[in-house]
Amino acid sequence: MSMQVIPKMFEEGIRRVIKGLASNDSTPMTMNELKGYLFGMAIVPYEFENDKFLETIFGGNLPKFSSLEQKELVLDIFLSALDYYTKAYLEDKLDFPFNYNTSNPDVKYFDKLKEWCNGFIQSVYFFPEFWLVDETLSFYNVFINNDDTFNLENLNYEQFIFVAVATSDMIANYEQYRNYLLENHIELTGINRDEYDEQQIEQSLKKELLTNFNTVYEVLLLHANKQLDEMSEDILSLDKNIKIGRNDPCPCGSGKKYKHCCGKNS
Repeated sequence: MSMQVIPKMFEEGIRRVIKGLASNDSTPMTMNELKGYLFGMAIVPYEFENDKFLETIFGGNLPKFSSLEQKELVLDIFLSALDYYTKAYLEDKLDFPFNYNTSNPDVKYFDKLKEWCNGFIQSVYFFPEFWLVDETLSFYNVFINNDDTFNLENLNYEQFIFVAVATSDMIANYEQYRNYLLENHIELTGINRDEYDEQQIEQSLKKELLTNFNTVYEVLLLHANKQLDEMSEDILSLDKNIKIGRNDPCPCGSGKKYKHCCGKNS
């Protein structure tokens, strides 16, 4: 079951803010994209630039605010929404975001998942090093240009995490990777092209992606938890004699309170 991370009334307010500030110059995020974006921003304990945070939500350009006060108010609204996600993550309540039957999903959910993944990938652009994304571990090296049969069992940890991120990217940019995904799906499932038309094969592919994404989601959280645990251990090993107040800024530099970051289990 998915959880309502952002209260429904607050979500409606966010919709109105996005609609009211949207311009013809850029397309703002949909609510599903925003939810994927906030998920990705919440589980990474790094600082970010507020203007860039807002620009991404509004399609790459800052809205034309009527005053500095309006800008600060809008920023506060979206940072408050991010706080809901951060709190849910630190309390281990950041559940799978879609309430569909993962064993036999309805393909109508695919467009929603595609939007969510697009929002999440926007957050990855903020912190590529956190997600182990670099030139040596590209999508094409791991998937398309791999001469060996693709096998998860042969992947090291970095590649395993990258596959989860790359899968999110493939779903977000489905049209770009569609032909590759279809051919790979046909090869892996043994579907006979003579028995099914392309639309039926594509529906089968989308159901497979919907089914497998629950695992992808868990892998993303696994990596975030691992990084947070390692960061907590590093801070504790610096000097155990230093007293950190639970309401003090976390020494990891995330900008969050210690009790909501590395001190969540202390």
